[in-house]
Parts: sequence; structure tokens; C-alpha cells
Amino acid sequence: MTFLNSKLGRSITRARQRIFANARDMVSVHDSKERSVFQQVTDIIRLKLHGNGIQVKEYFSQGLFRKDVYPGEDLASFGGLHFKNRVHSKLNDIRWEGMVTDKLIQYSLLRQFGIPHPEVIAAACHRERKCGDIPVFTSIGELARLLRHPTTPFPLYCKPVKGYAARDISKILRYEQQSDALALHDGRLVPLFEFLGSLETDEWGFLFQEAAEAPQETKSVCGDAVSGCRVIMLLDNDKAHAYRATWKIPRVGNIVDNYVGGSYGNLICDIDIASGLVNRVVSGAGLSLELNKPQPDTGFQLLGMKVPQWDEMLEVLSLAAPSFPGFRWQHWDIGITAKGPMVFELNSAGSNDLLQLSSGRGINDRPLQNFLGAFEGGPPPSIPVFSKQADQCTEALNEPSKEKPNNSPFPMSETHQLKRL
Repeated sequence: MTFLNSKLGRSITRARQRIFANARDMVSVHDSKERSVFQQVTDIIRLKLHGNGIQVKEYFSQGLFRKDVYPGEDLASFGGLHFKNRVHSKLNDIRWEGMVTDKLIQYSLLRQFGIPHPEVIAAACHRERKCGDIPVFTSIGELARLLRHPTTPFPLYCKPVKGYAARDISKILRYEQQSDALALHDGRLVPLFEFLGSLETDEWGFLFQEAAEAPQETKSVCGDAVSGCRVIMLLDNDKAHAYRATWKIPRVGNIVDNYVGGSYGNLICDIDIASGLVNRVVSGAGLSLELNKPQPDTGFQLLGMKVPQWDEMLEVLSLAAPSFPGFRWQHWDIGITAKGPMVFELNSAGSNDLLQLSSGRGINDRPLQNFLGAFEGGPPPSIPVFSKQADQCTEALNEPSKEKPNNSPFPMSETHQLKRL
């Protein structure tokens, strides 16, 4: 076998092809005096060989050539798309995937679990399906009647049942009866049937959801735009733990807080888990990355402030995370709203670049490595079905006519104890 046909040779060949495809970025970085072409090629090959899956385009979009953005960091700890997928496959059960990627199923579960989230008003799909008492329409005429109805609670978000990165999301402000049209957030007035017809190309359908409102405490930060946090929760055999968190700050007028490589103009802030304080603020991408700048529309200085509703968010997520036990590695989007924290969604595999860029630290750190070592492939077979407390409760119930102490961890009646077990 020749070197070029070996696994290493093929890997280097692919890296070289991707380097040439990103030649313009490479020249721009070289001209900026950040890293020479030789240094960039060396970085990319080293990251490729290390095995964390940093792609060439990720090297540039995350600004990994910027030593001021990642001071003193070992780039080998940074993970890309392939690393994210590898962790997802090791820690998350594929049998739970549909419960997360299908938003109609996920919101139905959140509603059943009592987890606060924006209410789903209706859905529209090509095929018939049930969603409890949420109407699921299969014809444009039925959906049009709902949107024309005077009691329909505008404003609403219209989003794909299976969507990502805020694609194809619209915010409907109101229905205009005189013109039989929908007023959208961008100022357009779109005829009702023209708007509904544009939804027919999506195989999985769309849902219509309550549009959360910004609370008073964030209006000085980003106006009426609703901000939220991306929080990674690690679920062990006892409870869920917050691992990394980013506060996503939208520009005034934006209807989403997604970052997507800085394409929306939004900002991201690293959050100290224990205190909820903002450690660092990032905007832009690549050579245009900027650190610790104020929100450009309001001039609000974010560095050092405590994220509003932070403690309440952690409480909500500590309840929500164990409700999806098939996922040990959970990427939650949770909004800061006028009604308090509201879960926007649990993402499937999530995104590494968001957390790495905001914090300046690689995702493949010691805590994650320890967690992977302990829980890769799911819980070990020795884990008991019931907790120790439940076993103790069962033993207590089997004791004839023995008075239960007042400090019992299960103070409810014996009848309810049996029903719970």
C-alpha cells in the first residue's frame, strides 16, 4: 500500500483539497498578519490528525487562528462537527432521536411533563396525525379559518416541524381582514393563501406557536427582541448538571437569537455556571470577531452582568433534563421571557462552535472526557431500576404497623407510596 492510499495519506489529501477551497480566507488571514500561510496549514493538519474533527471552514469561522480570541488555549481541545456527532452517538440513544428532532412530538412531551414552553396553537401537515388537543390541519382551507378567527392569539411564530438554525421561521404579527393578508415582522403584508401555499413544500409540515415577549429586565439590553441561553446539561445516573452555557443576545428587530457564525449580527456571551455572570462577549466571525463590545443597538455593556432569570432557568432545566433520559448530552435552548424562563427546544446533537467561541475554551476538556469515560454507551447494567430511596420506601411499607417517622424522605401516605412504586 502506498502512502497516498493509506488512511493517513487520504486524510492529508482531503485536508489539502479543503485548504485550497478556503484559499481566499487563508490569504486574508496571512495579509492580516495573524498567521502566515505555513502556520495556518500546520494548524489545520495538526487539528485534523488530532481527531477532534475540526474542519477547515470551522478553523476560519471560529477564528482559531486568532491568538487574542483564544489566549493560551491548546487548539487540540477544540471539537468540530465530527467530534460533536461522535459525542452524540456515544452519549445519546438513537431511539430517542425522533422525540427531539420532531418539534410537534417534543412540545407535546414538554406539555405533558409540565415544562414551561411557548404554547403550540396549531400545526399543519400533509398527513393526518394527532397531538392531544392541539389541532393538526391537513388542508389550507382549515388553517386559513384558524388564522382568520378573531380569537387567534397573535403574534405567532410559524416554524418547520423539523427545522434547524432558525431557517424558514416567520413571525406573524396579525391578520388583516380588509386585505385578507398576514402582516409579518419584516413589514410585508402577504396574502393569506400565498403565505400558506409557501408552506406546502415542507414534507414534515409547520407549527404555529405563541410568540414569547421580552421581560422588562432585558429591554435595556436588546429592546423587544427575546434573548435566550444555550445550556448543555450532562445527565448522570442521579441528576442533571449544567456544564456549559451561552447567553444569545439578538440585535434589536431580530426575531431569533441564533448566532450561525455571526450571520444574524447577534452576540453571544459566556456564562459562569455558578454565578450566572457574563465572563466574555463575542460578536462577528473569523477576522471580524470582536470581544467584549457593548450591544450595538442599545449600547448596553454586557460584561460582568448577571443573566436575568438565571437561577430560575437552572431550576427549569433540572426538571426538564431527566425527562429525556435517553439523552445524556443535552443542548437546551431556553428563553428569557415576560412569563419567566421558557424552554424553546432540546436540540439533537447541538453545536460546539457556539460554546467554544463564546468561552474561548475547547469543548473536549477534562470534565467532558471524565463524563464520556463514565457514561459512554449508556448506563452500566449494574444500575438498579429503583433508587435507594425507593428501595427504602418499599422496605418501610412492608413493615407491619410501624409508625413512619416525620422526617421520612417520602412523607406521603402508604397508599400513595404503593401507587408511585
